[in-house]
Amino acid sequence: MAELKKTLIFVVTCGLLLTAVLVPGVLCSDDIALAQEKGITVRVLLFSGRPDPTYELGDSQVIERLKAVVAGAKRLDSYDKESVIPANIGYKGILVSNPEKRAGLPVRFAVYKGTIELMDGQKRFLEDKGGAVEKMLMDEAIRKGVIDEVILKRMKKDQ
Repeated sequence: MAELKKTLIFVVTCGLLLTAVLVPGVLCSDDIALAQEKGITVRVLLFSGRPDPTYELGDSQVIERLKAVVAGAKRLDSYDKESVIPANIGYKGILVSNPEKRAGLPVRFAVYKGTIELMDGQKRFLEDKGGAVEKMLMDEAIRKGVIDEVILKRMKKDQ
């Protein structure tokens, strides 16, 4: 009987320790996802089968520059594709989500190879002159460490 009691205590203790280790990790990832939904989230559309590199855009200077470039972008009246995001393997552009409409930026937009697609109810396309928006967002991804040299080399090889 004493041996059974020791075994039961051991199993319960192991279960509690395992729960203590696993639950905080789950809560932390949920907290991060929730924080990203509330702010300006930038996702580099790169992978299939694993999560794309994602970061929170919080630098006020970058946000102001981004706002100015998007606001000043020329509207493209004739764009011959359904979306700027291509149906290919490898790099497919950058998707920006801004659910709280912070900083006067669109709620959601994508940018790829010189074109910005506004996804705010009605689809509109703008010119990303010189790739300024895409470069700015990619530079920020590199600065934040979500894109490294290995990924950059793979992206250049895919293009």
